[in-house]
Amino acid sequence: MTARIAGWIDPGPASGALVVYASRDRPLDPRISGLDLDLSPQPEVDTFDRRDPAGRTALEAAMARDALDAGSPLVDADWISRVRVPLGTVRPGSPFGVEFGGIPRQLMARLVSGGTGEEPGARLCPAPLVLQRFFETSTARQRSVRFDGEDQVLFGDGWHDPEREGEMWFRWTAGHGGELMVPLDRPEAIRLRATLMPALDWDQTGNEVSLVVNGNRLRPVPAMAGWQQYDWHVPAQVWNAGVNQVIVDVSRVHDPATAPASHDPRVLGAAVSEVMLELLADEATPGP
Repeated sequence: MTARIAGWIDPGPASGALVVYASRDRPLDPRISGLDLDLSPQPEVDTFDRRDPAGRTALEAAMARDALDAGSPLVDADWISRVRVPLGTVRPGSPFGVEFGGIPRQLMARLVSGGTGEEPGARLCPAPLVLQRFFETSTARQRSVRFDGEDQVLFGDGWHDPEREGEMWFRWTAGHGGELMVPLDRPEAIRLRATLMPALDWDQTGNEVSLVVNGNRLRPVPAMAGWQQYDWHVPAQVWNAGVNQVIVDVSRVHDPATAPASHDPRVLGAAVSEVMLELLADEATPGP
């Protein structure tokens, strides 16, 4: 996801703030849109590592400032992100949003007054991931995720920026796996095809490519050198009506910085150029 919280500032001055806490077992990457950054005070974006005593202490202090219960189930995860957006930094009459670059385990958002007793002058709601779910209205039985940046809203954790080679766009996974958020109209049996090239192109010994859909790991496939297509049949019971988490995963990664004369600081898993979903006929399909 990006999971997204959206708000609307009523025309005229607004006071108070939007406060958002999000938890996950990995760090999130909150980003705020729709602000006039020439105004002050600036938004606050904090990340707390609860495995570190200093991180736990800082989180407790922040929750106390925001009048939140430090015993909330929200703090059960290892990583907590906090975003505080002063509403005066949002253009009056405009929408604004907070995106998280991944699916939080738990999410809490509230509008708080500015201490004057006045209402904040804003409205808050969850925002849709995309305007249209896959296969919602079209008669087409295939849908591909674009890797040129057009489908950026579908990309969660674990990706480097888009790159181009000739006419082909692709993205490297930033480690073992890259996360996609796939919005489906309904659960159906689907063939998912990933076109990718493992980073360790010269040695695929012990390297496997696997697919994880909503926490269900499907059968791993031996990785092959160069650009190849990998197919999985994903049964209907694995999918949700709505947003689905899909992770393309490789078991081995490469750190170019360890190679002589390399100036690439990134950790690379696989370059992925396409993820295509195809609705299958109603007959039974292999399970995960």
